[in-house]
Amino acid sequence: SSLQLAVGVTLYALFTILFTQQFKQSGIPVLLIAAISAALHALLTLFFGMPVGWSFVISMLSATFLGALLFSKVEGL
Repeated sequence: SSLQLAVGVTLYALFTILFTQQFKQSGIPVLLIAAISAALHALLTLFFGMPVGWSFVISMLSATFLGALLFSKVEGL
């Protein structure tokens, strides 16, 4: 339906805005985390046959935890 399409586009736009702002603040480490997350997603779906939805959630959560660990060490928290 058109509502589902609109929500999908909105989520991509939100992600793009958040990613851009984080990249402006932190630079290359953000790109590294995004690349690791994308690689994990591809690995889980293509090589292990995991459903795309679950693979996306796992790769997203992994990137979140990796980013939290990396940036807490960088910022000295």
